Order: sequence, then structure tokens, then C-alpha cells
Amino acid sequence: MELFRGVNVDWLKLKWYFLGFSMIFSVAGLIAMGVHWSHPVVGVHSPVPLGVDFRGGTELQIDSTTRRTSMRFARRSMQRASRMHRS
Repeated sequence: MELFRGVNVDWLKLKWYFLGFSMIFSVAGLIAMGVHWSHPVVGVHSPVPLGVDFRGGTELQIDSTTRRTSMRFARRSMQRASRMHRS
């Protein structure tokens, strides 16, 4: 099955449009990295946002749809998870 017949695109004629499009997003990314670097998150100077696995620490996700979530429940869950991680 042929979707397009007789398609003839001069891609080299369009290269400057593609290059300009690519440069716009490249420069925008570099600017965003510079802004992020100048405003550190949690005291960490990095050009890209670092996740918890690179910063150190623990991320805990608790499903609060099934029961009422309290700090006591969160602490117990964290202790249980740390015990399971050690063994």
C-alpha cells in the first residue's frame, strides 16, 4: 500500500529552516540551563534539575485514597521500608 505518490521534496533547500528551528530550541535550552544554574535548588548548583537519586535522600509515595494519611502512618511506612531495604 502506497500512502503518497510522486512526493518529491528538496530537503537540502529547506535545511536552513530546519537549522534555524533547531538553533532556537538549542539556545532556549542553554538559557534555561543557565537560569537554573544561577538559582540553586536546595543549595545544589547544577545546570539541570537533579532528582532525589542524585541529591541523596529518600522519596516516599503514600496512597491516601484508601485511608486517612497521617504523619504517624507516614513515619511507620518509612521505618518499614528502611527495614526492608536493609535486609
